[in-house]
Formats: sequence, structure tokens, C-alpha cells
Amino acid sequence: PTENQRAHIDAVIRDEPAVVWEASGEPDPAKQRIDFVSDQIEPMTGYSREEWLNTPNFWLTIVHPDDRERAAEEAARIFQSGSGGVSEFRWVARDRSIVWVAAYSSVMLDDAGHPVGMRGVTVDITERKRAGEALAFSAEVTRALLPSLNVERSLAVLADLCVPRLADWCAVHIVDDDRQVRMASLAHADPEKVAFARELGERYPSDLHAQTGVYQVLRTGIAEMADIPDSALLASARDPDHLRILRELGLRSYISVAMQARGRVLGAFTLASSDSGRRYGADDLVVAEDIAARAAVAVDNARLYEEAQIERARFLTIVDTAAYGVVALAEDYRITYVNPAAERMFGAKLAELENRSFDEMTPVVPAAEQDTGVFVSALHQSTAYEGRVMMRREGGEAFPAEVNLSFISARARGGGAVVAFRDITAQLREQESKDDFLAFASHELRSPLTSVVGLSKWLAKQTTTHPEMFDADGRDAIETLEHEAERMASIVEVFLDLSRIEVGRIQCYPEPVDIAGLVLEQSDALRRRYSHVGITVHGVADPWVIVTDPACLEQALPNLLDNAAKYGGDAEIWGITGLLHDFDYEQFPSEHPFKGVVILRERGYPDEILRAILGHATFSGVP
Repeated sequence: PTENQRAHIDAVIRDEPAVVWEASGEPDPAKQRIDFVSDQIEPMTGYSREEWLNTPNFWLTIVHPDDRERAAEEAARIFQSGSGGVSEFRWVARDRSIVWVAAYSSVMLDDAGHPVGMRGVTVDITERKRAGEALAFSAEVTRALLPSLNVERSLAVLADLCVPRLADWCAVHIVDDDRQVRMASLAHADPEKVAFARELGERYPSDLHAQTGVYQVLRTGIAEMADIPDSALLASARDPDHLRILRELGLRSYISVAMQARGRVLGAFTLASSDSGRRYGADDLVVAEDIAARAAVAVDNARLYEEAQIERARFLTIVDTAAYGVVALAEDYRITYVNPAAERMFGAKLAELENRSFDEMTPVVPAAEQDTGVFVSALHQSTAYEGRVMMRREGGEAFPAEVNLSFISARARGGGAVVAFRDITAQLREQESKDDFLAFASHELRSPLTSVVGLSKWLAKQTTTHPEMFDADGRDAIETLEHEAERMASIVEVFLDLSRIEVGRIQCYPEPVDIAGLVLEQSDALRRRYSHVGITVHGVADPWVIVTDPACLEQALPNLLDNAAKYGGDAEIWGITGLLHDFDYEQFPSEHPFKGVVILRERGYPDEILRAILGHATFSGVP
């Protein structure tokens, strides 16, 4: 009857994906016996029903050593409770693989209510456990890799994490920038074995052209997973001694996965089993690929950081040797960096200037229209600026500077700004000295020239009132003297104008001027000065009136004609084809916006440019 009952029970539970069992006695090696276990126990553990039934407390003998004490205590506690409970632990199967199980137990009681045995269902939860462990392990790998931007340290941490949780051996190979492959990290529970393996690698270097293994994975980017039979060791051994060493290592199974980032293979991540007897499967490959991907990101980030540091060092070397002061500003306009030139100009070190608002380095100005006010306004509106600004030294002294303000990000206030500047105090002093000298020299020349001009005009008048005193050559010489004296006086006026322009005092008085008549007059004087040069005048027969300052024009036109005669050989004067009436001298104050500038059409002058010039000219009476 008992056998019939068991057969009936077997028929009921045969198709259930769990092990049904029943045991009598207390759960310890001496007293508990397994009375029934379903057929599913053999595919789950590799042990037959007979072994389970004939060995007291057999379930505990195959519990993983690390879980055995806890599993026994939990079973005893459930038994003593008289009710039931759940216990999770690992079994070590006959093939040495690990099987996670959850045992759902109930307690059998006698008529007096005392516990006399246990029955229950044991479910294989390996997949669930592995998924949870893989997720937790991946998170642990990420936490371990993220803080480090050092490639070597990151990979050493990774290998140590994997042993022995995922493998008996873990190796990480890296492809360096010069495309050379090296083993960056190797881990095993026994440091002596690591040293031995490295020595073995030096004695028997890997075959770079092997069709399987790490180098194949690095070439193709395709993962490999396989067991390592003795035939594979025979095929790869270089000599009998090499074969003996490989067999001593006892490698059983391996997974090798490419570490890839941004479309490049950065290295290979390899797990291998030996003493544990682990056999890798599809789930292990998924875990290895996930870890390899995370490691690749860490390696890539570390390399990008390295490259950024190199570029930063190169940039700082350039900036630190620049004569210009350079200041880097954060998004809130606080100083984050100053180069040595800026330190010298400010009279303070970076440590004193860092985190101070850049506004402190510009003096307070009464109105935003002033240069410094415009600069401060541009800074706070994230607008580029180029111009002069008053800046402040650490002691409070103000100094003039040429400034270029640029923003790092294309978006307003996206990433701070850079200010490049130079102290122009010495330059302005030099310019002031030059202007003073120019003004002095011009004024000193003006007095004797006034006498020369006056005398030349008196002599010219004498040629009219007393013609008998002068022959033709004398009259020509006096006329030339008069023109040259006036020309010299005009040159002195040019120098005076330059000095006035520099200090912003130039004044222009535009009025209608017949430029054709002026050209004819000046060309006659030109023929007298350069009698050896053939000079032909075209297109100035009719009056051509333009609006300009006649004094400025009379200064500019003779110079242009004179240069044409000096350096152009035979000159062809084609007249005046345009005038820039409101020419803006950017280097001078804006309240003096123009000075008459003559544009001549000389021989070979491009028509396209002439047309462009005419578009900016104001003139009247054009034929």
C-alpha cells in the first residue's frame, strides 16, 4: 500500500517544476531520514533518488559550505516551531555547479502535537538569484569604477571584484594609443598564482594571430564563450613543459568579451574558471557583456580625462607665457583663473583673486556710456566686447587697458567668459609724448614757413609789377618757389591736423568744390616739378562739383598726384571718380566722424572697386 501511495503521488507531481519531499525525525545528520523525494531531484542536483533516500539528512550534505550552518539552524528552527517556514540556500550539484533553492517546509505533528517530521517543496531559484546578483554586482562595478579616472586603478578594481564571485581568474587586456595590446590587470584569489601566471606569459607569449581567445576577440569585437578541454591545451602548448603548466592551472571554462566605446575596441574582459569547476552559460555571458560595457565607459572616460588634462596643460603653458593678461570667469562672473601676466598687472596672486567678482577689478563709473560702463554692461548681458577699459590694481590704482571679452558657450551665460587684456599706460604715455613733439615741431616750423611763403608771394608780385627785372626762367623759378612754399605750409598743416586728430580736435568744413578745376591746377604744378615725366589729363574738361572740406582736399590731392608722378612713370590722370564724404576714422573719437579723402582713378585701377566707391560718394555736376 505504501508503494502504491508513492506511485500515486509520483504521478501527481511528475510534471511539477519543483521537488516534493518528505522526511521523518529531527533535521540533523543522526535523526532525520528522507522518506520520499520526487524524480525532479536528479536533474536538479545530479544525484539519484536512491542516494537521497539511503543517506540520512542528505540534503544538508550537499549544501554549499558557506550556507550549511545557517541552513541547518533554519531547518531546526522551523521544525521546533511546529508550523512551517521558508529557507534559501545553495546546493552544490554533482557537476560542481551551484543551484540556488528555496525550501518551503511544513511540520508534521503526532497526536500529541509534537513535531515528528517535515514535508515540503523545494524550488530552483537559481535564475532569479543570478538576475538579482547580476544587477547588484553591476551596480557595485559601477560604484567602484566611477570615482576613479585612472585606467590602471579602475581595471585592477574590476578584476578584484570578479574574483571569486564570477570567476577563479579575471584578466583585462587594453589596447593602448599606439595599438599595442597589454594585460592591464590579472586577478586570482592566490597572489602567488597571479605572479606565476604573469611569469608564464613572459615565457610563452600569446599567439597574436590565434583564431580563438583574447586576440581574436580584440580583432573582431565578437565575444567568445567555451569550455577548455584537454585537447585545447594540447593544441596551444608550445612544448611538453608548457603543456604540464597549463594542465596544472586546471582551466575549465572561459568567457572573453570586447570592451567597446564610441565604435572602438578598447580592450577585452575575460573570466575563467579552474578549481571551482564552474561552467559558463548564456546567463554568464550576459553578465560579462554588461560588466565589459561598464568597464569600457570607465576606460573611455579616464582616457578622455587624460586627454583633457594634457590639452589643459598645453593651453595653460601657452596662456601662462602670454604677454596679455588672461582671466577666466565662471557663469556668475567670479574669477576662476588668472595667468601670471594678469597677476602682475593686478598686483595680486590667483589665490587672492580667485572667487572674487570681476566687477571689483573695474573702477566705478558715473555713466554706462563711458568705455568701462559699456564693458561692465556687456559682461552682465553676456555680449562680446572689444575696446578700452579702465581697470583697477589691487592697491586701488586705476589703469587703462585694451580688453577683449569672449563667452565660452554659444548660449548666453552657458559656461562663463574669458577676458584678455593688456595695460596700455606706457603706450598712451608714449603716444602723448609723440603728439606733444609733433605739435611742437609743427608749430616751430610754421613760423619760418610763414616768412618763406610771404616772401615767395612778394617775389611773385614783383614779377608782375617789375617784369623788366626778371627773365622767363626767373619768373618760372619764382612761381615754382611760391607753389612749393605753399605746399610745404600745407604739409605742416597736415602734421597739425594729425596732432589735432589724436586729441580729438580736428574740425572739417565741407562745401561745394570744383574738383575738375583743382585737378587742372595741380596737374600744371606737377608738370613744372616733373618736366621729365609725361603727364596727360583726361575727363576733367567740365566742372565736377563735390561736397568736401577744400583745405583737406588741397592737402590730399597734391600728395596723390605727386606720388603718381614719382613712382608711376608716365602718369595718366583720369580725374576724380569718387569721394568718401563721411569717412569714419575708427581710431579717433566718434564726435569727429569724417575728413575728406580723395580716390583717384589711376592707370589700371579696377572698375569694380570704382563702382563700389561711387556708392559711398556724394557729388554733383557729374558729366
